[in-house]
Parts: sequence; structure tokens; C-alpha cells
Amino acid sequence: MYLIKRYANGRFYDTVEKNFVNRKDIKELMRKGKKISITDTRTGKDITADVKSKIEATAARASKKPGGKKKKKADDSAGIFVQLFRKGSDTLFDYGKKYSSMWQNLVTMSKDEVDKVINMLKKENRLSDIEAGKLKDEINRYRSNIQGWINRNIDSRINEILSKMNLANRDQVLELTGKIKDLTKKIKKMEKKK
Repeated sequence: MYLIKRYANGRFYDTVEKNFVNRKDIKELMRKGKKISITDTRTGKDITADVKSKIEATAARASKKPGGKKKKKADDSAGIFVQLFRKGSDTLFDYGKKYSSMWQNLVTMSKDEVDKVINMLKKENRLSDIEAGKLKDEINRYRSNIQGWINRNIDSRINEILSKMNLANRDQVLELTGKIKDLTKKIKKMEKKK
């Protein structure tokens, strides 16, 4: 096992080879499948996972650049969705809903901020009550359009991705689950008759 210490100045020292190493050297050790343990000399904590993830993230960014060494495999983009589906039938749908909810929260947050700004402008007599009302209405219409667009597009994009991946969408999974439950009940009834 390679025991590596990271000093306060950010340099790494390999206690096995007795020399300083850089992230590139650590990446090479990782590529060769060597066991590595990295410790922060200030805190004494094991920072192996943190350093490895930073190295992998840097390598991933480099592969996305035009001159990057690593080419993206055709099935990499589907890998994320496959992992989500392995976690459960509704995971991808839930992820989309959470994403949509996040945008809705941001829009709602901006509503509060807009109200504060409009009220401040009214207090400073920069806007009349009529102008403030019109501005609020216009912003509310815009916000409603954005919310509707987000909701429609999240659901349609998820279903579009599912159909491209030839995977069942949420409604199809629910329908199939219902059929399985019905068949299970019928089998139990048949077993009782025997």
C-alpha cells in the first residue's frame, strides 16, 4: 500500500518511495490499481476519497475539452438513467419532479423579492400604486408562464428519454404493478381451491 502524506502547502509525499509526488503520479498509481492511503498532516484525517474524486473530476473535465484524451463512450449518457432506475421505478420521475420543484421554489422566492422591491419603489414614490399593480401583474404572468413551461417540459422530457431508452414510464410501471397484483390475487385463490 502506498502511504501518501499531504502537507499544508498542498504537496504530496510518498512514504513508500520516499519522494514527493503530484496528482498526476497519484492518478497513475490509481490507474495501475495500486492501493493508496492519503493522510492530511495537519488534521491526521484520511483524505484518500477526497483526493481521488478530485483527480477523477479533473480527468473527466479534461476529457470533455476538444483536445482531451478520453473519448466519451456511447453508453455513458444512458448510464446515469440506468443507475436511477436500479434505485426504483419512480426514481427518475421523482428526480424530475424535484428539479421542477427547485425551479418553482426559485420562482416563488423571486416573487417575495419582487414584492419587496415594488413596495420599496412605492415608498420612495418612484412608482404609483397603479404602476406597481401593473408591474406585479406582468411579473406574475411571466412567472406563471415559466412555472407552466417547467412543469410541462419536465414531464415530457422524462417520458421522451424513457421512450428513447425503451424503458417503461411511470404510468406504464403503475399499470404493470396493478396487473401483477391482480394476478397474484388470482394465484392465491387458485392455491386455496386446491
